[in-house]
Amino acid sequence: MNYLKKIFFSTGCLLASVSLITSCNNGYEEYDMVDPPRPISSDTQAFPGYFVKVDGTGSGTSWDDAMSGKQFFTMLANNSFKQGADIYLAAGIYKVGTSSSDFVSVSSGVNIHGGYDPASTGYVTAISYPSSFETIISGDINEDGIANQGDARLMEVTTTIPVSFYGITFKGGYIATATHSEASGANLSVRSGINVLKGGALNMNYCNIEGCISDIGANGDAGGAALLISGGVVKMNKCIIKDNQSNNRGGAIRMIISQAHDTKLYMNNSLLTHNGIKGDFGGTIQVSGSCDIFMNNCTLVDNYAKYGGAGINTSGKLVLMNSTLVNNLCTDGSNGHELRCEGKNNWFLMNNIILETAGKSNTGNPSLCLNGNDKIIVSGGYNLISFVGGTGTFARQGTDKIGITYNKVFGSASLADNDGYPKTLALPNGRYAAAPLNELQSYASKNLLIYNVGIDQRGFNRKSQKTCPGAYEYVGENDGKTALDGTLPDLNVNNGQW
Repeated sequence: MNYLKKIFFSTGCLLASVSLITSCNNGYEEYDMVDPPRPISSDTQAFPGYFVKVDGTGSGTSWDDAMSGKQFFTMLANNSFKQGADIYLAAGIYKVGTSSSDFVSVSSGVNIHGGYDPASTGYVTAISYPSSFETIISGDINEDGIANQGDARLMEVTTTIPVSFYGITFKGGYIATATHSEASGANLSVRSGINVLKGGALNMNYCNIEGCISDIGANGDAGGAALLISGGVVKMNKCIIKDNQSNNRGGAIRMIISQAHDTKLYMNNSLLTHNGIKGDFGGTIQVSGSCDIFMNNCTLVDNYAKYGGAGINTSGKLVLMNSTLVNNLCTDGSNGHELRCEGKNNWFLMNNIILETAGKSNTGNPSLCLNGNDKIIVSGGYNLISFVGGTGTFARQGTDKIGITYNKVFGSASLADNDGYPKTLALPNGRYAAAPLNELQSYASKNLLIYNVGIDQRGFNRKSQKTCPGAYEYVGENDGKTALDGTLPDLNVNNGQW
């Protein structure tokens, strides 16, 4: 069945307003498009889109007439969905094909919404995310529950009109050889998860990418088991990236410079955990070349690498605000447990928590490493950092605090729901509240961060004064107290150089 070899589909709408972007329309005006037609039933009633159930038997005009997963893929392969159409997927497992060479290719515009009850009837499309019903796009062809030989990689996105996914889990993608993308040219290898190529645009809300393995050894072909961006733009909000693994250079995400297209990642209100590499550089995210990352309200915890940035390793631009990077571990010569900077004056950090447990980090084994004399980090202040090391310059503000451990800030706290999605690390008290909100807003605007810094990862409003660092805003009785008044150790300072 040739529908399984390449499944062509796309989406049109820019990310809906779930605080990923300050505002947006339905996406069509921006691209000089009209709102696409909707499917019409025999009684002339207009329907909101197409309906899919794993084992449906109909034509997709309602939940009662839902098409099957097989028909859904066939229509995708034949470009039968109108551009900009909405497609609603009931919970269940939708495998990308029947052999390890199959994958999904996204090349035109639809919006795919998951998380619907398999027992849905009628035309109901209202939904609240996160959903208790899981819609999975899976590469687990051999159905053994893990990504391994015999399984398939998941997806390529090459459409420049944004593809939007809501409430979808991408799971179990696998690749073991440097397969080269037909859609993108013979010199570009692809990875096990989602590949955004040739100026592709991908928007994701309340989506998971998990359990993908890129078992490729060569440095240029390795990394990015969950997500490869090579000449494309990805925007993620309320997403979870977990349990992905590569041999080296980006356990979860790999970004590669493209001469023809920008390579950018925008990430908001998201969790990255238990991703890693067996080898070196970027246990969670690895950037090769002048690619851009804009990150707000994100938690990176318990990711791993052998060496060189178990959290993020990048030579590109990094704007990092209100985020928590803790207990990421380089197991053999850290060179930056949490962050490794290879950029020249294009890293901008404000109001972050970048810490390790006691005894893990020191000046020779730092949580944040500047790899080279010409490397510069420009601080906006209010960062809590265990240690800074390397030979570059940290342009430090007086409100940055150095020499602090995870234990001192979080105590025994661990990842938990904490009344919001996805999971966060809760501050046990408000002692570290410090930054005025207007300073955060000014720094975000200056550095082109598109997100709302007035809320935390869970969606709670931040205080106008003494805003907490990291992704979690403390709202308890002690929120007016602060320990950023000289009571914390302030180590190894030498006119901003380390």
